[in-house]
Amino acid sequence: MGSRNWPGKLDLMNVILTGVAEELPGKGPGYELHRLLGTLFPSELTVNEKLGIIETEYHITMEDNIRKDVIGNLGQGIRERGEAVGKEAKKIATIKRMHQKGYSIEMIADTSDKTSEEVEAILMEQELQTTGL
Repeated sequence: MGSRNWPGKLDLMNVILTGVAEELPGKGPGYELHRLLGTLFPSELTVNEKLGIIETEYHITMEDNIRKDVIGNLGQGIRERGEAVGKEAKKIATIKRMHQKGYSIEMIADTSDKTSEEVEAILMEQELQTTGL
């Protein structure tokens, strides 16, 4: 924390990862960013609690017509995308298991709501990953 000389190469993109805890961190030096991110993203706080923290601790004010939309929907899109990725991963795992058990491409496609071409592409990708090609 604080000012540092960046040791990375400035002509390349550098990535910084920051974790967000399940519970909102307490106030204090060194926790400002984590507290702000924890306030913005999905948490157990109500919209009014989030807005109160943002306005009083960070002195960020929003117009009434956008404040609830911005805060209320900020984490929702992230959550929905994560759920969609998880559902798709589960569907792909099921397709792979069905293929291993000898189900035909057509049967797998019918039960997974995928086309035969999509099932074949998934199985081909699995084969490529297995063989290391």
